[in-house]
Amino acid sequence: MQTQTQEVMSLVRKSEEETEKVRLEKMSIMQKWTTAVINLSKRDEALESFRNAMKKQELALKNVKAEIDGTKEEIINFQEKHEHLTTLRFDFFIKKGKGADFTFALMSVNLNLFEFYSLFSLKAERLCMNRKNQIKRIKRQVEDAKLELNKVHESHLKTSETLKMTENQGNLSKGIDKKN
Repeated sequence: MQTQTQEVMSLVRKSEEETEKVRLEKMSIMQKWTTAVINLSKRDEALESFRNAMKKQELALKNVKAEIDGTKEEIINFQEKHEHLTTLRFDFFIKKGKGADFTFALMSVNLNLFEFYSLFSLKAERLCMNRKNQIKRIKRQVEDAKLELNKVHESHLKTSETLKMTENQGNLSKGIDKKN
């Protein structure tokens, strides 16, 4: 009877030890699973942030294209006005030749040409400044997007690593269970 009791007690102790091992392994796996889920959510957040940055870049690019098209139209209008003023100047020179009316008309055309070139020059300078500022903004946005992409990559690596560790630990526990 004594030996049976000792055998039963020994079996109970072994069972308790195995139960404790399983409980600890379960806690470890649950902890790793929780870490993997957290890393996945961080990766998803970083990916969404990256996508938003890309949408902003696309919108900025559309705005730049629209502005370029508008500038092209302005250039065409300025070219037409320049041709018109140059033609007027040439016509006055040929038709009038000399005299006060000719001088006044020539001064008027020259003044219009000067105003035209001044306005065109200001618009060109403003456009150049806008382009420089846009380039700076886009460079900053690209750097931010790169940072977000790096965060996504790091989160992905952490998640993959955690999942592999959990999988390996699960495989190890299956191997231990098969031995017993």
